[in-house]
Amino acid sequence: MDKIIAKLFFGCGNPFNVIKSNHFKQMIPTVGHYNPRYLPPSYEKLRTTLLKEMKNDLIKHLDVVKKSWKKTRCTITCDGWTSVDNTPLLNI
Repeated sequence: MDKIIAKLFFGCGNPFNVIKSNHFKQMIPTVGHYNPRYLPPSYEKLRTTLLKEMKNDLIKHLDVVKKSWKKTRCTITCDGWTSVDNTPLLNI
């Protein structure tokens, strides 16, 4: 459950302090149908341990993808620019 919540934060660019909000805390009992005793990760765990774990998971996944490049002749490319309101935009 912690990793699923971490993916939500990291994948959507949510600030870590959202996990401290009352709205987030009110949402968790609904999730509790899966595990009534589940407690969400702390702010500290989200920004340290889970961030490192998710980064390592992504690196492992990329290693698998990279191994296929010789066979598929594909690669990952990234292009980035900034919008008119200085929002960074990435295309992967």
